[in-house]
Amino acid sequence: MKKFILLVCILGICMTGCNSEEDYPKNENKEEEMEERVELTKEQEWLLCKISIDEDAVKEGRLASWQKEVINQYNYAMDYLKRKYPSYSFQITNCDPKNKLNSYTTIGFIEKSDEEGYYEIYMDVEEREDGNRYIAEDNFYGSIKEDEYAEKMSELLRENFDEWNIEVDSNMTCVEGEEFGENLDLDRIISGELKTDPSTVFVIPTDPMDESEYQRIYNELKEFIQERGIAGAYRVEFVNKENKKEIWYKDNFFGD
Repeated sequence: MKKFILLVCILGICMTGCNSEEDYPKNENKEEEMEERVELTKEQEWLLCKISIDEDAVKEGRLASWQKEVINQYNYAMDYLKRKYPSYSFQITNCDPKNKLNSYTTIGFIEKSDEEGYYEIYMDVEEREDGNRYIAEDNFYGSIKEDEYAEKMSELLRENFDEWNIEVDSNMTCVEGEEFGENLDLDRIISGELKTDPSTVFVIPTDPMDESEYQRIYNELKEFIQERGIAGAYRVEFVNKENKKEIWYKDNFFGD
């Protein structure tokens, strides 16, 4: 009988010990994470829902750490665009964050007055203990500057090669940083002071000529651009002046 009582007491002590609060500590970090809510704008919420699986959690403001980082990058990108293009309004439409597969973040955006155009920000993310550091570049500047750039290039060529009646078309699609905004001075590119990589086509309407003559004019153009230190990729096309779809001769070169 004494052995039975002793066994019951031992079992009671063990059961009491196993159910103590000390054996089941609260997950304070989890509770804090669940209690924390991030206030999102409609645009931020829409973006996170687009790239996340748990849309309900996003709408409730319960964000994972990577989603909070996306919002930080979103805010930086919007401030960056406002600095470079104060006369324009933008909407971010996509984000492919930096991760193990991507060495940088890619952010897609549109300008609200022209929703057919689609542009990108490439964002370098430097991870630091005191907060991540961001460096961004984008290609929107080309959509508002490339026509003006082509006109300036045409003017430059008329001053030096007026007899050839050269037509110029240019595309500025490379991503560039802070200097390449809506107040970009294109004369700095034309002079070779500021480097970027536009793709430019020189179209020269002519009568048929010997190939050696095409090559002579082509070489003069190439030398002129390279000596001025104007960067970019160039194509020279000699076309039938009666039918510009008919190309007599063409060749390519790179600037500085």
